[in-house]
Amino acid sequence: STVLRTVGSTFSVSVSISSANKAMNAASGIISFPRDQLEVMSISKTNSVINLWVQEPTFSNTQGTVSFEGIALNPGFIGSRGVILTITFRTKSVGQANIKFSSGSVLANDGVGTNILDGLGNATISIQAIPAPQDTSDKKPKLETIEMPKESKTTEIDISTPLEIPVITYYQEEVQSGDFIKIQGIAN
Repeated sequence: STVLRTVGSTFSVSVSISSANKAMNAASGIISFPRDQLEVMSISKTNSVINLWVQEPTFSNTQGTVSFEGIALNPGFIGSRGVILTITFRTKSVGQANIKFSSGSVLANDGVGTNILDGLGNATISIQAIPAPQDTSDKKPKLETIEMPKESKTTEIDISTPLEIPVITYYQEEVQSGDFIKIQGIAN
């Protein structure tokens, strides 16, 4: 299935195993990805069915690979979708990015290590450009209501003496929301 992502976003891919009929006790693999479109940010072994790592999961963004090799101790793992590891990727460029196994093996817990692998999965990531932000403004200045804090005190001014009308010498032509308006003037 194809997953849609935008450039610069992150997503996780779980590498899992299904072994319904025979218990599995070892798994290894190399996963490849397009290094020009994806980069690995981290690898998690949380809740893994692997108990002992012969080769700790590693990644190389220069080579575009993730490698692992581990053992599920006795009695091994039997069931569906047992998580081996989880890879977190970041998208780098637009296009179709295929994440796939370039090699892998699953060995049965039968004493001789029979390879019971019958297929390797893959994932396709469709990476799109980041959508341009929508301009929802109507290009008109917005009228905002400013409320005085309820705790503010009233200051009384004695205006029994007539005030001269001031001559404005400076006023601020542009005011951002939340700013104080600056006006200067002189009165005789």
